[in-house]
Amino acid sequence: MAVAYVQEFKINDGDTSTTNYDAVSDALSLKSPPAGLIAHTAGFDHDRGVFRIFDVWESRDAGQQFMDSKLMPIVEQMAADRPAEEFAPPSAEYWYDLHDTMSGEHGAGPPGFGRAAGCEGGNGFRLPFGRGFRTVLGVLSLYGCDITHEDADRLVDALLTRDTAASNEAAAAIRFGTAGRVSAEQLEPDLREAILDALEPPPPGLVDLRRVLERAELRARAQYSRKHRLVHRVHNPRARTCLCLSDCWCRRTRWGRAVRWYVPAGRHTSVEPCWDGCQTKA
Repeated sequence: MAVAYVQEFKINDGDTSTTNYDAVSDALSLKSPPAGLIAHTAGFDHDRGVFRIFDVWESRDAGQQFMDSKLMPIVEQMAADRPAEEFAPPSAEYWYDLHDTMSGEHGAGPPGFGRAAGCEGGNGFRLPFGRGFRTVLGVLSLYGCDITHEDADRLVDALLTRDTAASNEAAAAIRFGTAGRVSAEQLEPDLREAILDALEPPPPGLVDLRRVLERAELRARAQYSRKHRLVHRVHNPRARTCLCLSDCWCRRTRWGRAVRWYVPAGRHTSVEPCWDGCQTKA
């Protein structure tokens, strides 16, 4: 089973240098992916205030073997040679099992632990879903809408340009192909909002996708509004406003706030009768 490995390093005092990461990458000097590595990414998540490393491995054993034999000796040596404040450990580090993965051929240049394509000193690494995928499929089904792979690339570029947690997650889902199995209605609200923002204004080939997402957004809002009204009717059927003082049980506890409209005035313990001051909402 494929697994994900995540490391997060807090951004301190706005420092967005990658000195430590680049030093480790140069020391590894990988010319090809380690055995069992499916994908490696690294970048800043400014919304969360972290530099995140996200790897996908064929198994945890494969990833752990690489770290124990290759990565950690380099990291430990560098940590010993530098002040603790300059080579801090990750603020978060964890593994989790992946339900599904999909990848095509990598882009130009050998993949590995080098810097991303387009960056100074980069080795051309990019997320899967490259040209090899286009030779198999000419059209991609994305959130229930058929678009070309060229338009999918344009959408991914627009999402990555915004560089938010939601836009980066949406871009990764499109790159790895998992977005094709999700309808517009099933899409998480923050991801749908990020894609709509990236499609403003929409390129000619993505107009239909934007319309699909906009309809899904309208339906989601209408459904939330109906649920909200139903809950309000059950909770406060007469649309009253409680003017009890703060010492009344109906204000002090969550249970009291939930059932206070069904309890007679004599059961309230406020120094001011609960129902004497009730007003009907306009």
